[in-house]
Amino acid sequence: TQSTLKNQRDLLVKIADKALLKTILRYNIEKNQADQKRTFYYDPHTKHYTGMAKILKGWCPKIRFADKVMHTDFIHTLEGFPIFFNITDNYETMRERFIPNVEAFIELIKLPPNDKITLIVDREIAAQWLYQKIIDHPQLELVSWEKNFKPETYDFEPYEGELTFDRCINNAQTLRTYTLRYRHQPWKKNPKIQQWLVEATNPKMRSIKVSVLTTDMQACAEQILVPIFKRWTQENDFKYLGKHYGIDAITTYKKMSFEKIARYLKEKEECTGEYKACQVHKSNCTKELKKLLLEEHRNPGRSAKRQKRINELDIELKKLEKQMEETASKSSRLQRLIEENYERLETRTKEIMDAIKMTGRNSFYQAMEPFKKAYNNYRDDHDYYRLLTQSDGILIERENEVEAHLMPKANLSPSMQLLMREYLEEVNTKALTMPDGTGRKIIFRLGDKSGFKLAIVNQK
Repeated sequence: TQSTLKNQRDLLVKIADKALLKTILRYNIEKNQADQKRTFYYDPHTKHYTGMAKILKGWCPKIRFADKVMHTDFIHTLEGFPIFFNITDNYETMRERFIPNVEAFIELIKLPPNDKITLIVDREIAAQWLYQKIIDHPQLELVSWEKNFKPETYDFEPYEGELTFDRCINNAQTLRTYTLRYRHQPWKKNPKIQQWLVEATNPKMRSIKVSVLTTDMQACAEQILVPIFKRWTQENDFKYLGKHYGIDAITTYKKMSFEKIARYLKEKEECTGEYKACQVHKSNCTKELKKLLLEEHRNPGRSAKRQKRINELDIELKKLEKQMEETASKSSRLQRLIEENYERLETRTKEIMDAIKMTGRNSFYQAMEPFKKAYNNYRDDHDYYRLLTQSDGILIERENEVEAHLMPKANLSPSMQLLMREYLEEVNTKALTMPDGTGRKIIFRLGDKSGFKLAIVNQK
C-alpha cells in the first residue's frame, strides 16, 4: 500500500542519513588523528528552544531557568577539536545518556578491545550506579569533579607533589602559570575510585581547594589534573561554534510525537501528581507541627489555640498517610507524555548540518595553524584569517595552472599584507590542484586592487 511504501522510504532515508553522519564524523576523527589518542573532553551543550512545539523542559544555563531545551552531547580532543556529538531531548538525563554515547564513540574510533579511553567530564556526574558502570566498563576511564566537596573536612597536607602548567593569553610569549599542589588517596565513598585533593593557585596567587575523582588508579598527576584544569579549550569552542558556525540553529522544525517513537524509548517511572501533592502537603504540615511542638515544649499549656492547632495537624497527617497508602506512587512517564501530546524535534537534518559545520570549523583551524604561528596574536588572528578565506578574487586560467588573486575587502597594513603573502606562498608549496578533475595546479596570490584593469573586447 501507499503507506507501506512511504514507511519503507522513510526507513531507507533514515539509514542513509545515519550512514552519512557516521562518515562525516569518521572523517573528522581521521583528520585529527583522534583514533590514535586516548583522552578526550565530554560535555553537553544546551540549546534554549523558543518555538511553539510542546517539547520536554530541562535546565537551561543560558537563562538559568528550566524551560524547553535541546541537548547536544559533545566529545572534543584535548586540543579543542569537536569530533563527536549526539542530539537529544531531556527524556533521558546526562547520566543515562553517558554510557550509550561513549559506546557509540568507541565504535566510531574503532578502539582496539584491549585499549581504554579517558573522558574528562567538566560537569559532575555523581551517581554511585554510574560510577560502578564506568568501573566495570572494559574500555572506559573517567576524570571528574567531586560533587558538594567541602575542603574543610579534609586534610590536604602533607602534599605529595607539585606541578605547573602555562596558559597562553594574547600570544605565545604571554604566559600565565598555574600551580597545582596535590595528594591522592582512595575515595572514602568508593575505594575503587582515586581521589586527588588539589590546591590550585592562579597567577594572582589566589588559591582554591578541589577534589578530582578518577577511575584510573594507575595514571599520574599530569595525566589526571592538567587536562581537567585546561577544560576551557572545550568551553571556548562552544562559543566559537555558536557565533561563527550557527551550531544552535534548529535547521528544521519537523516534529515527532512520543506516541510515534514510543517503541524506541525505554520505559521510565515517575511519581504521580496526586502522590507528589500529598508529599508536599505532608512536608508543610510536618514543618508547622515541629515548630508548634517546640513552642509547646518551651511554654507548656500557655496557649489553647496552639494546642488545638497541634491536634488538627496530627489528625491531618494521619489522613494524609492513609491517603498516600491508597494512592499509586508511580506511573509511566512515557504514557503521560503520550497522553499530554508531547513531541520531540526531528533532528536528522540538524545532525548532518551540524556535522558539516563541525567539519568546516576543524578544517578552518587546521588551515589557520601556520598563519596563527606567524601572526602570533591570539586576539584577532581568526578574524584576519577569515577575512582572507572570504576574499573576493580573480581567476587567471592557463593550460597547466590557475592563479587565484585574492582581494580582501578590508584595507590591510603593509605588515599584514606581507604576512598573508608569506602564508599563501607556504600554501602554494603543497601543490594543491583544482577540484574540477583537470589536475591543474592552483596558485594563490594576494591581489593588489590597483594592479588590475578590466578590458571589454567585442568579438564579432
